[in-house]
Amino acid sequence: MPTAPSTTATTAVSYAVPAAIDTAYIQKVMAALDHVNGDAARRAASERALDGDFFQRFVSIYTDRYFKLVQRAWLQVAGDKFALLADAPRDPTTSVVRLITANPTCVFFEAKRDFSPMFREPDPPGGPRFVALLPLDPLRNPTGYNPTPWAMNFDGHFQSGAEPTPEAACGPA
Repeated sequence: MPTAPSTTATTAVSYAVPAAIDTAYIQKVMAALDHVNGDAARRAASERALDGDFFQRFVSIYTDRYFKLVQRAWLQVAGDKFALLADAPRDPTTSVVRLITANPTCVFFEAKRDFSPMFREPDPPGGPRFVALLPLDPLRNPTGYNPTPWAMNFDGHFQSGAEPTPEAACGPA
């Protein structure tokens, strides 16, 4: 008796910018960016070094403006001989609290970000955290590490708890 051909469907995740950018879309984008961040941390944990491939992952998910801050932070982690880095880092997590600005040139939102899966210590307490996404410059992603069309231009909070303006967070990359 003939057998039916095997049909295995694979569906690629689409990160195409929708007509209306909503929380569900931003959650999906941030999960992808958090995974790239986690991959970089796993590379650092296994190599006990920060090489070009490690930094290329961050170049692909951050604008130049924010990459410089991330680079300094990771150089400090390396300078401390990776003492705070978990042996088996997992991806950080992001939960969108509220969208503030959502258009094709800038997405700015309040978020709960948790980097403790990557480190031995919990995240220090802080005020509300904000993230700004700008369109990704394809020249920053030659490896294709970042599957989304977005890069983070701001990711943090102010000690005062003040909310950055969309103009400041979405400002020049």
